Amino acid sequence: MSEDSLWSGLGSSVFGTNRVEELSELIRQVQVELLGSVEHLGSRVSSLEGSVSDLETKINLLLKAVDRLESVPQGDFNGPVDNVFAVMSHEELIPDRTEEQKEMVEEEGIEVVSVKGFVAPPPTLTETSEEAEEKVKEEIEVTEKEREAFLKWKSKEMKWPEFVKQAGGVVRASAVKRSLDA
Repeated sequence: MSEDSLWSGLGSSVFGTNRVEELSELIRQVQVELLGSVEHLGSRVSSLEGSVSDLETKINLLLKAVDRLESVPQGDFNGPVDNVFAVMSHEELIPDRTEEQKEMVEEEGIEVVSVKGFVAPPPTLTETSEEAEEKVKEEIEVTEKEREAFLKWKSKEMKWPEFVKQAGGVVRASAVKRSLDA
């Protein structure tokens, strides 16, 4: 029998063995690509769900703020808020202290000044301002460069910012000025 005859293909596959294996490999490749695409899409969907959840919470907060602003009397409320009590109640802003908190402050034996819920001990004077100035005058040692810069500044040959640069800063320039003016 010749290869051209009708009966020559008996016993062999119509597609051939190589063709079936090629198609099987293509199907496997398509499956792998589809699985990768499905996993990628799944991660994108979960990311989008998280974003939607965040947006929902932000929208809820904005709606609460709008509701609060709508409940504010509309008298002279046309621009920026000048008084925080126009937006928040006194109880929300400054909660009342409990008796325990008040007693804790009194037990320390420090005189306490309280203004609208804020508590602080009174300031203590350690030295007078004259004593502090004398201390500054005594402690500072003026260099020749600073002395020359000061004299130039005094005679208006140099401007204050230039004198500050020469002295090494505003604090130092002020101290040099106090020291040399005395």
